[in-house]
Amino acid sequence: MRTVTVEGSPFLSEDFANGSIVLSNNRTTNVLPLRYNAYEGSLQFREGQDIFSIADQDVKEFELYLSDRNIKFKKGFSADRLDPDKFVALMTDGEASFIVLFSKNLREDISGYGQATQVQEYTDSNEFFVKFGDNSPDRLRSLSSRRVLRSFPSHRDQLERYSDHNNLQLDQIVDVAKLFSHYNSLLEE
Repeated sequence: MRTVTVEGSPFLSEDFANGSIVLSNNRTTNVLPLRYNAYEGSLQFREGQDIFSIADQDVKEFELYLSDRNIKFKKGFSADRLDPDKFVALMTDGEASFIVLFSKNLREDISGYGQATQVQEYTDSNEFFVKFGDNSPDRLRSLSSRRVLRSFPSHRDQLERYSDHNNLQLDQIVDVAKLFSHYNSLLEE
């Protein structure tokens, strides 16, 4: 019998974070310890030592209150490679929205010839989308300075200066969200 070792995690974060849920009947829960299973696309909450899964059809949206920011997850966005029944994270919401479909892949039976241990590994498989105004979301193939800056319909020079001045790494989700927030502030001026 082979031993199975699991690397990585199916969860966005292994730890539970405080958050709230908007149920399909539009009622909002009290603050609960939540975690998102990015492999299954499901939500869990903890009550005492017990962990419960919540049926996707019962959840309209949820929000995680993290130490550095809140992240709202919603359904209903439709685009190429984006199922409207999947939760996506609105990293920035406004006239310009930066949307992330957090997901994980499971690679099974990773082992070398003659090894007694079977390795299973969860890896990130996130997809990125941008949405401007009432348009449908467009897929952003990958995060890079060039691709992110080219996705904006205007203010590119100002955004590039802002990115350079603030040392933003546009291959990082949090920094791309900051750039989108700045773009929305430019539109409000």
